[in-house]
Amino acid sequence: MKADEGTCRGCGAAILWIRTPQGKRTPIDAAVKKIWIAVLDGDPPAWTWILRDGHESHFATCPQAAEFRKGRG
Repeated sequence: MKADEGTCRGCGAAILWIRTPQGKRTPIDAAVKKIWIAVLDGDPPAWTWILRDGHESHFATCPQAAEFRKGRG
């Protein structure tokens, strides 16, 4: 994953900017965390949850996220 480093204007946290599959830029926390991911596994396939290293959306962790929501005001 290619990501541009940055700093959140709201809370000052280190973030990475990535592109979504739709081509839009979105911020994620720079710190790697343990996160739960749902995957299809088995035969027949069934959803299972696995714990992986990953990044969390910064919109989910930023205390100032409401400042950046579209359609405000």
